[in-house]
Amino acid sequence: MIFVKKFYIHSAIIGLFVLFNTLDVRAFQVSSVDVTPADTTVTTGETVQYSAVTTDTSGTPVDTTVAWAVLDTSIGSIDQSGLFSALSAGSTNIGRNGR
Repeated sequence: MIFVKKFYIHSAIIGLFVLFNTLDVRAFQVSSVDVTPADTTVTTGETVQYSAVTTDTSGTPVDTTVAWAVLDTSIGSIDQSGLFSALSAGSTNIGRNGR
């Protein structure tokens, strides 16, 4: 998976001088996504806060937009901050997409 950060470059004219902002934009490749906590057991009605750290191929954390999802929504739900709410007994997987 390759992510590209988008930046906007602004310029301005002041008197007879033109100012340009130069920005180096680089793509990065995600090497790993670490989600914590790992395997978790909760009781119906309880919540668990999940978090994720995305790193590039050099091991440097990268800032990505996160979209959380639950495979079986009859078992539980997860909001975009990573807070999982257990709705019924069973087992499901929690996933995270980065952009």
